[in-house]
Amino acid sequence: MADATYVYQPRPGFLARLGEKLMRAREHSLNCQGRVEEIARLKAMDDTALAARGLRREDITAHVFRDIYYL
Repeated sequence: MADATYVYQPRPGFLARLGEKLMRAREHSLNCQGRVEEIARLKAMDDTALAARGLRREDITAHVFRDIYYL
């Protein structure tokens, strides 16, 4: 009879994967918050200041999200 031992091993990396997902969610949240603040800052500017930056008021959101959305 062969000597066989069974050792229980939990799914490898479960906690690591969970931690990675939580970190990605936090990063996404912080990224979105920064974009919301940028939109508020630009909307608070007058039209002359926006024009100096080459923006129109209706293009602010597209400008802030230009790196992830093609509008």
